[in-house]
Amino acid sequence: MRSNPVFLIWILGALVGLVVYVGGVDDVLAQGRALVANAALLTDITLWRLANVASDLVPALAIGAIVAFVPLAILAVRAGRRGRVALLLVPAVFIWLTGTGYASRMNWLEALLLASVGAAIMTFRLRRRPSVMMHVE
Repeated sequence: MRSNPVFLIWILGALVGLVVYVGGVDDVLAQGRALVANAALLTDITLWRLANVASDLVPALAIGAIVAFVPLAILAVRAGRRGRVALLLVPAVFIWLTGTGYASRMNWLEALLLASVGAAIMTFRLRRRPSVMMHVE
C-alpha cells in the first residue's frame, strides 16, 4: 500500500487541530513558545560547549596532522617523489604559526590546514603509480 502525501498532510493537520482544541489555544501556544525558547537555549548551550571542545580539538588535530606529515614526506622523498622542500617548509611554517608563545585559535586552524593538506598531498604522491618512462632509441 503506497502512502499518499496529501492524505497524510490532511491527517496531520486534523491531529494538530484536535490537540489545540483539547489543550486550549492559549495553553498550546504558550507551550509552543516555551518549546521554541528551550530549544534555542539548548542550541546555544550546545554551541558554547562545542566551541570549548573545539578550542582543544583543533590544536590536537593540528599536532596529529604534522606528526603524520613528516613520515609521509620522508617516505615520499625516499621513494623518489618530490617533497624535499615541503619537508623543510611545512614544519617550519607550522612551528612559526604555533610555537611563538601564545598561538591564537586562527593560528592553530591555519596550522591544521597546512599540515593536513601537506599530509594529503604526500599520501597522494605515495599512492600514485610511478610514471612509465618510454625509452626511445
